[in-house]
Amino acid sequence: MQREIDGFGLANIARAAPRPAAPLPAYVPLFYHCSNLPDPLDLEAVAVPLHKVYGKRDGRLRFNTGAELREAFGVTDTTRVILIGSGRDQPLENWWGLSDQRREVLAGLARLGVELITSPNYSLFTDVPRHDNLRNIKRIGIAWQEIVSAGIPGGLHLNARTVRDYSRFIEFIGERSEVTDLDFEFRTVWRERRNFHVWHLSRLGRSIDRPLNLTLVGGLRTLKTLAPAFAKVTYIDTHAFMTATHRQRLIEGNDGKLTKVLLRTMPGEPISPLVEDNIRVMRGHVDRLLSEALATRQAANNESMPKSPGKAASARAARR
Repeated sequence: MQREIDGFGLANIARAAPRPAAPLPAYVPLFYHCSNLPDPLDLEAVAVPLHKVYGKRDGRLRFNTGAELREAFGVTDTTRVILIGSGRDQPLENWWGLSDQRREVLAGLARLGVELITSPNYSLFTDVPRHDNLRNIKRIGIAWQEIVSAGIPGGLHLNARTVRDYSRFIEFIGERSEVTDLDFEFRTVWRERRNFHVWHLSRLGRSIDRPLNLTLVGGLRTLKTLAPAFAKVTYIDTHAFMTATHRQRLIEGNDGKLTKVLLRTMPGEPISPLVEDNIRVMRGHVDRLLSEALATRQAANNESMPKSPGKAASARAARR
């Protein structure tokens, strides 16, 4: 196990030239496909799962040009594309299984002109020996380094089980100017651990003496706390897209809460207008949350560190 990753320490991860991402929108929808989107949507940016752009068996890119990539997900040629490395365990293992071929895939993705790739969120399980956690943290760091070394802005995914795990990330990031963009995925975080991660992410952002950008996948309720700790926060989720595919319209009430209304549509009826409307609602909702958060940017972070949730998992138990 240690030979595979050259030890559990992060210090020997190769250095790379900084590749900061260009400023991203505050809200970016995540698309899985372009079904019932006959006309390309003119969006500033869209997020796509990383595993959707290459073959899991042979690692070959599924698209020859950036135009083909954007067409496959129903957006215009001017739409900026973010590739999200977090997701289910098997696609993440498929990426690692490409081994040396990952560099070839990344070179191809650089030619497609993607804006940012977030490194895979290899899971930190609770029912495995500790060295399994350390191995996956190291794999996250190696995968991120490969992205940046390919000339693509890379978001270093943060995943931790313990206070020490976060301290190690602070040390690693503080020593490396090439870490400009970070990523965290809240969709699989158990409720019992949410406050633990939010506190330590905020501490991390305030501990580094240079601007850091954070990409959040899920975790809408954490924006108010995390936004003041980072130079820029981009929120990515599937809400606008998935509610539209279920023929539901998002509505923000006067109380600021989001609700869904079921619509009646004909079989095969395009959902492009509904997707655009849901994106508009989500963008406005996120913008409002961020505005409220940034108004308190100068406020001190006086909350005490939450008690470690102990055995409560930061990821679900390992699949047998």
